[in-house]
Amino acid sequence: MDLHKLLSRQMNRIGISMDVPQNSESWHQFIKSINNVYVEMDQERYTLERSMEISSRELIDTNEKLENAQHIAHLGYWVYDRDADMIIWSKEIYRMVGLDVSEAPPTYANFLKYIHEEDRDFLEKTVDQLFSHGAGAEFEKEVRIFQKNKKYGWYYLKGSIAHVKANNHLVLNGISMDISKRKIAENKVFELNQQLVVSAKHAGMAEVATSILHNVGNILNSANVSVNLLSESIMKPHYKKLFIALDLVKKNQHNLKDYFTHDPKGKLIPEYFSALKELLEKNHSDLVKEVENLTTHIKHIKEIVVAQQSFSKVSQVKEKVFLPEIVETSLQITGSAFNKKGIKLIKEFRENPFIYTDKTDLMQILVNLIGNAQDAVNTNTPPKEKEIYIGIHPSEDHQYVNLVIQDNGMGVTKENLSKLFTFGFTTKKHGHGFGLHNSVLKAREMGGDLTAYSEGVGMGAIFTLTLPLKINLTS
Repeated sequence: MDLHKLLSRQMNRIGISMDVPQNSESWHQFIKSINNVYVEMDQERYTLERSMEISSRELIDTNEKLENAQHIAHLGYWVYDRDADMIIWSKEIYRMVGLDVSEAPPTYANFLKYIHEEDRDFLEKTVDQLFSHGAGAEFEKEVRIFQKNKKYGWYYLKGSIAHVKANNHLVLNGISMDISKRKIAENKVFELNQQLVVSAKHAGMAEVATSILHNVGNILNSANVSVNLLSESIMKPHYKKLFIALDLVKKNQHNLKDYFTHDPKGKLIPEYFSALKELLEKNHSDLVKEVENLTTHIKHIKEIVVAQQSFSKVSQVKEKVFLPEIVETSLQITGSAFNKKGIKLIKEFRENPFIYTDKTDLMQILVNLIGNAQDAVNTNTPPKEKEIYIGIHPSEDHQYVNLVIQDNGMGVTKENLSKLFTFGFTTKKHGHGFGLHNSVLKAREMGGDLTAYSEGVGMGAIFTLTLPLKINLTS
């Protein structure tokens, strides 16, 4: 019988020989069983070694894929063992901070020196709190870490405390992600957003200025009519005819009675004087009326200019303002269109509150909303009237005030209603899409909001500006 080499070696080592009597069947059966066990074990060992070889290759391949994925994502893992004062880094973290993989990771104290001074204290306190809270405690933080290129890079850190049962102590496991490019992009977006806000603010101011110029232009047109009437009246030669009549009277002053009763021209003079008197009285009345109109127009222009001057400074400071007064001032700036185009204005101030806000921004919102309402109702054709309602109502909890501007104009489709406050969206032929977008941003900066509602085309629109009654001191 051929024995397994390991069994043969073992038997030789302990001095057992196969030379036994031929009739000892049990002995041969015993040796055969043991031999079979050795053969089976050898096969299992081969299978195990083969599996380990395959698993090892797969593990190496998986590890390479993991490292490649970390490199693509700029993400690495780390472990901080506080008791051993040891930090373990993945290869990607070495690459991210610009260190050689062959170098040992820094100690925790040295690692903190790489953290930007504005982030260092917070991170150190956070780590202390995590270990004091125990297993399961988590944190996430964006910090700046000094790199080998002598620049600070932004990194997103996230970790949690885990309990190691083998030696019964706590470690902090986590990941680090390089977000420097994202931060640069965020800063660019922020800068662009600031530019957009400034542009929108300038657009809002330009809209107020346009409204002012439009209304001043309307007033000047009316004033120009009055000036033309005054000019025409002054240029009429009534005084020349009066001088001619006076010359005739002067020539015949020695015999006026006979001149007025018998002379054909003399008979007409008393009637002429009477007619001239009535004409001069009427002209005088018309002149007084036109002078009053001019005075009113000039006063209106002055009031608009004064109102604009009081709101022209970009203060960005919240102050106590009387809401109805701001509404009236905004109406004053946009008011000429109401009388000129036959728009009926309805005001209902159920509450007359003082609020804390930036009155310049508030006026820009109101001028925009009132101007939009005027444009909407101007599309109405008879017999439909043009009506704009402006109301001030308290909210149900009396923490806010609602300023409602409602018109019975063209209305808004459901599709456009959701786009009204989107930057660049406009339904006007020459619109720029800044007004409502800028208005809703300003409303939210004030701690309030701006909403719109319409039941559809031809059903008018309702814009509700919600503002807080109390100032938020934390802001």
